[in-house]
Amino acid sequence: MDVPEFVRLEREKRGWTQKVLAARTGVSVSAINRIERERHPVVSLVTAMRLGQGFQIDVKDLLIVLVGDYRGKKGGWDGR
Repeated sequence: MDVPEFVRLEREKRGWTQKVLAARTGVSVSAINRIERERHPVVSLVTAMRLGQGFQIDVKDLLIVLVGDYRGKKGGWDGR
């Protein structure tokens, strides 16, 4: 699962709009929209921490999603 899909599914699972997620995390609606539309699929550590807190997910688990997504991208850690 990639970051955009993870964020969207977690948000929808809770029945939240992007606006509600933004209010719970301090991440702007426009940033959440960009993440979910894959225009900003790699998020900063601060954003990851805010999303983890908002979803009440251990940030370690969220980072696994982030790292797994990044490692599979062209130019990611494995050099593909």
